[in-house]
Order: sequence, then structure tokens, then C-alpha cells
Amino acid sequence: MPAYAIANLSNVDLNADIVRYLQEIDDTLVPFGGRFLVHGVTPEVMEGPWADATVIIEFPDLDRARAWYASPPTWSCSRCAPRTPTAPRRSSTASETAIAPRAF
Repeated sequence: MPAYAIANLSNVDLNADIVRYLQEIDDTLVPFGGRFLVHGVTPEVMEGPWADATVIIEFPDLDRARAWYASPPTWSCSRCAPRTPTAPRRSSTASETAIAPRAF
């Protein structure tokens, strides 16, 4: 059953490191069968507070979504330093991230 990685991003700083990260993140999805459904767009907010941008990535199942998130290429793009958990993204934005299975 499909699963989704969901992120809400606020205060995005499009510096050189985050631009490189964005250029490389697509390649990290391929080994896990992931694909972007929503990528960094500002949604039409219907209720309550919301972040500046939303990302939704679909995976074939929950195990592959978890494996993608835990994989070293996802945690730090290959040309960006330092090599810490999602270093370029975390230093360039505030975010909340979750992984969830499809409900039915």
C-alpha cells in the first residue's frame, strides 16, 4: 500500500547549499520508487496556520518511505557539507516532516 513523506517548510533560504540539495534530491527517490506529488508549492490554505511550502512524496510502501528517509543520500546531498542529517535543508529552512501510509 502506498505511503507518503510529507514536509511543511517555513522561512526557506534559497542559498547555494539548498539549491544543490534541491538539484540532487530527485535522484535519491529513484532506488526507493519515490515520486513527488507536490513539490515546494504554497497550498491554498482552507483552515488554520500553514507553512510556506508543502512537499508530498509517494512511495510504493511504508518500508521504502522509511528507508528513503534514513538513507545517507537523503540526509545530506553528495556535494554539500557538513554531512549531518539533512544538513543543507535543515540549515536553510524550518520544517516539520512525517511519513504516513495511505488510509485505505
